[in-house]
Amino acid sequence: MESCIFWEVVVGSWNNRQNRKDREDILRSLDCALECHLEGNSKGEKNLIENARSALKGAPFNGGAAWKRVREHYRYIFARIENLCDCFYCSLSEEQKRQADITMLMKQLDFASEYANEKTNRIGAFAEVVFGMRYNLPINLTPGFDGGKDFSVSCTAVPSGTLTIDVKGTGFGPVATNKSDSKDWPMSLDNFPYIRNWNPADDHIYVLLRIIGKHAFFRGFAFGNDPCRQQIQRDAVVHIVHMPGPDRALHELDMLLMPGCVS
Repeated sequence: MESCIFWEVVVGSWNNRQNRKDREDILRSLDCALECHLEGNSKGEKNLIENARSALKGAPFNGGAAWKRVREHYRYIFARIENLCDCFYCSLSEEQKRQADITMLMKQLDFASEYANEKTNRIGAFAEVVFGMRYNLPINLTPGFDGGKDFSVSCTAVPSGTLTIDVKGTGFGPVATNKSDSKDWPMSLDNFPYIRNWNPADDHIYVLLRIIGKHAFFRGFAFGNDPCRQQIQRDAVVHIVHMPGPDRALHELDMLLMPGCVS
């Protein structure tokens, strides 16, 4: 009898691990399919969607909350692919997009005078310019290091009355904005890229945008003095650091930069 119970526990534990792995594989395929869609890689998108669809066919229909969240994410990704993109860049008017394209090239040349990595310069320039265009903030085109302050605005919502903003672009992490609370999906937390000199002030914010092609997805922001958490930061090497994560939501940022707060 005890032997039977032991084997039931062993088999049950193996099944739980296998189900979790299957869910992780499906979620990864779905998010990669969305990335392929945004990059214009229709063949990769089709293959990944088919992989996820086939895996879901073999999944338990009454698999509890965990499998329900996977199916919800499947529907969410399909909606994202079929509908118009709502990223920061695609949300701009056609005239703003034209201005952003021109300004981005100027900003990229500015970055090139300080940093050698062309891909990183392009991502950083695109993030900063699109952010400025979205919130109608003047974009600094003065050559040279800006001291970690992309924007500085009068703001009644911070104690000093002046809010400084450092916009960070990244090529890593998910592009889906549906942040699942599922423990099966470890990529649900976003991380800032490597920041050598963190500004811990209560009137300074870091904003994270995930850049892919000509798309800029908001992935969160943080005040300099927000609570810290462990996160991975990528530079020439991978760093494990403790600092505030981009855990604040878009509606908080919009409230902070609304006309009544910013002058």
